[in-house]
Amino acid sequence: MFFPIIPAVIGDIDISVKAQSVIAADAVKRKLRVEAEGVKKEYNVPLIIDMTNKTTDHHSVPIEFPSSLVKGSERVQVLTIGDYMGPSVSGLDKLLALPTGCGEQTMIGFAPDVSIFSYLQRTGQLTDQIKDKALSFMEKGYQRELKFQHRDGSFSVWGSKDNYGSTWLTAFVLKSFAQSASYIDINSEVLEKAQQWLINRQMSWGSFSELQGVNSLSLQGGSHKELTLTAFVTIALVESKDVVSNTRLDYVLQRSKGYLEQHAKYLRDSYDIAIVSYALELTRSPMATEVMKKLEPQPSSAFTTTTTPKPCM
Repeated sequence: MFFPIIPAVIGDIDISVKAQSVIAADAVKRKLRVEAEGVKKEYNVPLIIDMTNKTTDHHSVPIEFPSSLVKGSERVQVLTIGDYMGPSVSGLDKLLALPTGCGEQTMIGFAPDVSIFSYLQRTGQLTDQIKDKALSFMEKGYQRELKFQHRDGSFSVWGSKDNYGSTWLTAFVLKSFAQSASYIDINSEVLEKAQQWLINRQMSWGSFSELQGVNSLSLQGGSHKELTLTAFVTIALVESKDVVSNTRLDYVLQRSKGYLEQHAKYLRDSYDIAIVSYALELTRSPMATEVMKKLEPQPSSAFTTTTTPKPCM
């Protein structure tokens, strides 16, 4: 027999069914979850509470629900986290991935593994299980990326199948390998050759050029531009300095810093500003703070423009 059930409320409902005859009887009990119709939407109200110089604090957060709300479906959740990065880094170990694919795809997996391992170790959250997993992934990623290295020390998407190495990818590899050298065995010759190749790519006016290019422009961000590419390479060279050094490195960094300082005034894009200011900070440029201020919100009037309507065609 068929008995239709139409729930009248939202939530978990207990349903009991009993069957009995003169010979035997049986019963079953199940929990039915009734969810609201429509599309679920979530709204977040972030709040920073600074308890540095006080023991108590009070804040009121107004809560408003849309008029189209399905009755009984409203929920309010309060979550307290002890640091600014809490929401962003929760469950970081689940983001560990085995590096695979081409030269770029391998680094897409390798670089985050290094950053995750470093953060969990420094914050005391690195368990033996996560440690073994991360180190295994990094070692396999390192060995795989070596397949895409050219004889001259550079790296490219397909390795020896490409005519030239990629300045951007080589810098990315150098930076990531240098960061991982504290955790896994990295051949110093690999770093030395990559670093020397990048040094040789510097133009006389201080910037770095690109011959091969990359496939993943979304991964590359804005560093395909000469200014931001120079900033990216500069960062890689600085961060590799403690692992492997070159007698020409200080001179190269001085020239790249001068190029960045000369062109920083033309920066408009947020990505460009962020990466250039970071490179200037690493090279101890007095302009680093000034460039960073470009990221601060400007008065709305600063963005007011006047446009002339185009005639309809």
